[in-house]
Amino acid sequence: MSFRHHCTELHIPDAVLSTPLPHSDPQTAHLTERQCEFLVAQLDRYSGSTEEIRRHLLARPGHFPGLEEIAIELGRSARRLRRQLQVEGCSYSLLVSELRYQLAREYLELINLSIHEIADLLGYSEPSNFTHAFRKWSGRAPAQYRIEREAEAAVAQSRKALHERAQ
Repeated sequence: MSFRHHCTELHIPDAVLSTPLPHSDPQTAHLTERQCEFLVAQLDRYSGSTEEIRRHLLARPGHFPGLEEIAIELGRSARRLRRQLQVEGCSYSLLVSELRYQLAREYLELINLSIHEIADLLGYSEPSNFTHAFRKWSGRAPAQYRIEREAEAAVAQSRKALHERAQ
């Protein structure tokens, strides 16, 4: 590394970059990749203040401050932010609810976390509050949703295996 040049560069040998991480976790890597795919897919869905707030909230999953705090962090008044969301056909509470529901489904489908851990990741003080919200969103309990998704995945995997054997 050299300093006091027109640019500062850090050169890392390819051998170092290709060395496997000693504490890597494939499950976490998979979850992170899926979240990135989800975020990219959502970019076209939202625009303006709605997207700005979504990005801000996703930068700190599990921390869902009130509209007033978000407005301060974004350098606007809460009233102005509320009006901007309304013009875009959205509200802050709806945005937070949609985001929590999406993250909850991903956590239930992709990783083997307990309901308590998922509730904590989504910023719920109690697992029962998360369970109640999830039931409101989906019409079923989180555990039931997970079982149904696992059953669907098993059926899809069986069909795939049968299809491969038939060929």
